[in-house]
Amino acid sequence: MDFLLAALGCWAAMAATPTQLVLPHELGHALVALVFGGRSDVVVGREPRPLGFRLGRLSVRIRPLSGWRWMWYGTAPSEVPHATAAQVALVAAAGPLVTLTLAGVYAFAAVATGGFLRSFFAFVAAGAAWTFAVTALPMRYGRFFGPYAGRESDGSRVRRTLAQ
Repeated sequence: MDFLLAALGCWAAMAATPTQLVLPHELGHALVALVFGGRSDVVVGREPRPLGFRLGRLSVRIRPLSGWRWMWYGTAPSEVPHATAAQVALVAAAGPLVTLTLAGVYAFAAVATGGFLRSFFAFVAAGAAWTFAVTALPMRYGRFFGPYAGRESDGSRVRRTLAQ
């Protein structure tokens, strides 16, 4: 029975990845850009993205179930007029910081619950830890990262911006 609960928790966590990890990460970038007077277009998952809304200078489009390669995909292109290097770095750092916070929250939820929920939150917490690591470390993504291949990580953008 424990194996079945763990398997169901893992499957449910993978299905929830776009909304439980990717969307909050991208909203972290977007909300900091908005605080600095900018605008942002958050997208999660692959096309078509049937769910969406616009709220002032924020646009959000999401496809909740996108398949294996795209379930981790999200981006939040932001424009902040006359942004300082520190502001640009904070916008880039906000996503990984939100993800790190979520990793702690989900890990706590895993410890505080049992059965299916424990498995679900444990797998989401592990996914959040992985997401934090691969977005916070300065790197250029390889082919393994699917739609991100060739792009630079948030950590790389922070380092490049502050080095200018």
